[in-house]
Amino acid sequence: MGLGVDRIAEAADLLVAARRSGAKLPGLPDAIRPRNIDEAYRIQDAIVSRLGEGSSGWFMACTSAAMQKIHGLPGPYFGRMLASAVYDSPARLAMKGAERWSLEIELVFRMGRDLPPRATPYGADEVAAAVGAMHPGLELVEGRYEDMTKVDGPTLVADNGTDGLLVLGPAYEEWRALDRTKLDAMLSKNGRAEVEGSGALVMGDPLNALVWLANALSRRGLGLRAGETVNTGNCLARYCHGAPGDRIVADCGPLGVARAELVS
Repeated sequence: MGLGVDRIAEAADLLVAARRSGAKLPGLPDAIRPRNIDEAYRIQDAIVSRLGEGSSGWFMACTSAAMQKIHGLPGPYFGRMLASAVYDSPARLAMKGAERWSLEIELVFRMGRDLPPRATPYGADEVAAAVGAMHPGLELVEGRYEDMTKVDGPTLVADNGTDGLLVLGPAYEEWRALDRTKLDAMLSKNGRAEVEGSGALVMGDPLNALVWLANALSRRGLGLRAGETVNTGNCLARYCHGAPGDRIVADCGPLGVARAELVS
């Protein structure tokens, strides 16, 4: 039996309370745990409504086979990028008592025009034509769970996809000239290279991820809007973590660099 309106609201209330207090949850109680992705997105919607703030766009996760394997998901998912969570590089970010954050390099699109919901799917050429620029991005994820790898996929998605902070490097308007499949990335911490990545790890090409999102949103009666940013998912092969005092660099080669300093 699926979750009713009251159970959806109870799950959203629990996750919003954890977000505001900084508490960590082992997961969601069975009575309010989403059984499928649709229930997870309904909880997401309720969380965003309760937070009462706008979004700057969307983020995707599990767009690489490596991340899908870690989280036991058959494909990618999405969440809303809250406006208050986006910073320009270089950024100085307060961790507010958190012991560590997960660090991800994101290849970020900025929309130049709307892609509204419609009955027919969007193709790659249409989606590409709606993009205004790309950015190098550094995403710092905390989430409301004690261990993101110990909860099932829908529970992970329910927490607005375990959203975090996004540090954006400068806009790169000549993005079409890049070979995104061969775009190498390197995450460095305190001057030392930690993890390599590649645009090819993001569904073969980050543009493929953006096409997937445009159509996934459209099926739910949602669309992409001009000015919104879209994180296309972690392009690193594994997780890396940052703690207070760390200086983080997301180097995306010709696309540019995003930098952050983590403070307590």
